[in-house]
Amino acid sequence: MFAKGRLPADENDFNQKLGAAIGTFRSDLVSEHPTLGFACAGFTPDHELLDGAGLLIESKYVRGSTTPGKIRDPISADITNTPPGKHLLVLVFDPESAIPDRRSFESEFESKGCTLRVLS
Repeated sequence: MFAKGRLPADENDFNQKLGAAIGTFRSDLVSEHPTLGFACAGFTPDHELLDGAGLLIESKYVRGSTTPGKIRDPISADITNTPPGKHLLVLVFDPESAIPDRRSFESEFESKGCTLRVLS
């Protein structure tokens, strides 16, 4: 998607491009809708597939001086906010390799019950 060096402007831009890419082969994709409830508050996933499988997709765009800790905390919150019966897929776009050990980063989150992939 960004092979020619045209990086997204921000996380919203990344989400729009990701949604467009998924939407080319899935007609049941919705973005930023619906809001799901957790602990008396709303949780709005970046994308959701409405096929009955309960797949929520969150994306993160790592840029600049972002540290692994600053990446970890919002993902941890997303895991906590994921309602029962739903599965969370987190796609982390890390073009500058701010995450030094991708495999470890992915497996730590997968041990918490979500699927996480670091993309470059």
